[in-house]
Amino acid sequence: MKIQLDNRFIKKLKGIFERFEFEVGILNDTKHKIPQPAKKGKMSNLKSYAGGPARKTSFKSGDKNISDISNTWVDKENYLIKPIRNNKSDIIKFSKEFIKSAIARTQPKRVINLLQAIIRNPILRGDYGSNTPETVKRKGFNRYMIDTGQFFKAITAKVRIKHV
Repeated sequence: MKIQLDNRFIKKLKGIFERFEFEVGILNDTKHKIPQPAKKGKMSNLKSYAGGPARKTSFKSGDKNISDISNTWVDKENYLIKPIRNNKSDIIKFSKEFIKSAIARTQPKRVINLLQAIIRNPILRGDYGSNTPETVKRKGFNRYMIDTGQFFKAITAKVRIKHV
């Protein structure tokens, strides 16, 4: 049995999908808070964040934004584009959920979470390498692109529906 879709159906689906725009990255840039300094003989300045260690933040804001700090040690092409090109399983999950959400016209919260995960998961897996020995000594752990968690948390996504 062969099923052939009418051109009107295909045009309607195309129209539904073209109404959506996606953004992912540091969308709400804020001042970077300075990490708490390590104190000898006192409790550690580490916390648990996203399945591993991270330094606690102080109440002091630095003079730079999170995007400024990240630009000094992160290649944007690498952390934003590479996962979309190379991470097929997260892309498939995202695509399935997007199609369900678009056709059923449901809230895109799950789609947003999956879009963020496409960028965040490689960071958690350590796909971008490791810190230098000096950085590991300063931070107290080796999680590249995660220090206080501010940069990781700042990676967010938006789904916008265009009104056509």
